[in-house]
Amino acid sequence: MKSIYFFLLTSLLFTLITCKKLDYSDLYPEAEIEVDQTSIKADGFSTVTGIINFGERLPKDQPVTLSISNGSLYIAPFNTNEVGQDSITVSPFDEELRFMIKSNTKTDDNVIVSCAINTHIIDTQLAFTEAFPEDVMLSSTDYALDSGETATLTAEFYNNDGVSSDGIRYFVNHTIEVQDTSLASIVLDYPEYVISDSNKISFEVGARIHSDSTAVRFQLTGSSMDGSSSIEKSVLIWFE
Repeated sequence: MKSIYFFLLTSLLFTLITCKKLDYSDLYPEAEIEVDQTSIKADGFSTVTGIINFGERLPKDQPVTLSISNGSLYIAPFNTNEVGQDSITVSPFDEELRFMIKSNTKTDDNVIVSCAINTHIIDTQLAFTEAFPEDVMLSSTDYALDSGETATLTAEFYNNDGVSSDGIRYFVNHTIEVQDTSLASIVLDYPEYVISDSNKISFEVGARIHSDSTAVRFQLTGSSMDGSSSIEKSVLIWFE
């Protein structure tokens, strides 16, 4: 009888041991993600490189999944001519895995980089900071308008590397340079501000009532979030 109880107890213990869920955090307690910088410009050009140290060589068929919440992800050897991914699963069969992240044009203070080794997940955080334009060209579809007509003003942004970030707010204002004060004053139509998208902005300006031979200088102004850079461009439009 004792032998039967012993057999049953041994079988139960074996079943409990084999059915226990494998904890991968115990297998790779030293796994970590390192990056060469914690912030890059959101200009669609800047990159950050990193390495995942597993603490020991992974088994040949052990997959890992590397993911990012923003930007484009590449695994070594890097080829940025290809379209980057937001998640990549590979079997490194190594002690480390090298990767690169290229920014897009969306500013983000909380870009999450994570690596999953089965149930064990490690992560780190990056920031995509504002890329302010280095130069701006402001033009108009027309430089002489009659009452009720409108012109479209377009500002194109230029950077030596990459492009300026989306979502930057630029303010619009005006000054009147020439006006016949004996006639009715001018009533202008234009937005208070415009927000950049795709490395340029466009907006309409016009006048509903104006004096003859009225010249208006429309101005576009903006400054970077940290106050280190600013722009001011203008264009002169005649209302005849």
